[in-house]
Amino acid sequence: MNTIGVLGSTFLTSGIAAWTMCRVAARADAADSRFDTPASANDASGFFGGVVAARLPKGRLMTALLKGLPSLPPRMCALPRDADGQPIPYLLTQVATKFDSMLGPDLALTTLFAQKRCWLCGEQLGRYAAFVGEPLTSVTRVSRAPPAHHDCAKYAAVTGLLQPKTLKVSLVWVTRDYGMRSAATGHVFAVGDAEQAFWFTDGRAATREEVTTVMQEGLPGLYELAKKSGDAALGGLDLQVARASRQFPPHAALATGT
Repeated sequence: MNTIGVLGSTFLTSGIAAWTMCRVAARADAADSRFDTPASANDASGFFGGVVAARLPKGRLMTALLKGLPSLPPRMCALPRDADGQPIPYLLTQVATKFDSMLGPDLALTTLFAQKRCWLCGEQLGRYAAFVGEPLTSVTRVSRAPPAHHDCAKYAAVTGLLQPKTLKVSLVWVTRDYGMRSAATGHVFAVGDAEQAFWFTDGRAATREEVTTVMQEGLPGLYELAKKSGDAALGGLDLQVARASRQFPPHAALATGT
């Protein structure tokens, strides 16, 4: 497995184990049910502009571009490529030791975060940061991937740059509030409320039904953990699920304007 594949597997697994890091909201937000509230901030189209690159790289990236997905963001054009033509994330070029060292207090990761640089392209971040992760990130508010520019993060999610093949739906969570914490498995990133959320599957925008299905598959594990901590934890998890559902893709009727 190449380093990008290892990165995806490392960052996007163990969401359930990281659940204990989630923040419990200060007050309840009204919601009719867990999955019925549309998300006006979500990108209905799932695409963010751009044209197909004149020179198509090999591998999965070529497949994605042939589907009409956006070209490489300008910030990522100078990145080196791996044997499959995939851009190599900036953070990987800064890691001088074994890749597994990133699970501990790795200097490259902490330096990148302190300098507020995108881990994908290496350039300075602005007011907003985007986190690529599994759908449960919307509930746990914990990401194993560092912050990135939203266009870099969306490109990575759409083209499968860092996801394991087993990941059915990818989430890009855009927020102004985030921080880095140490956990038993290494550094994690606590993310705040979303300004926008984007969901992708198989190189396209995911539907609300697809997101709901994946969430329903992952939530039982979180509820088992919460149950061990008592009623307060269960209530907090209910609240987080309701809040997460507001960022789901819109219902089909709303998306088409019917």
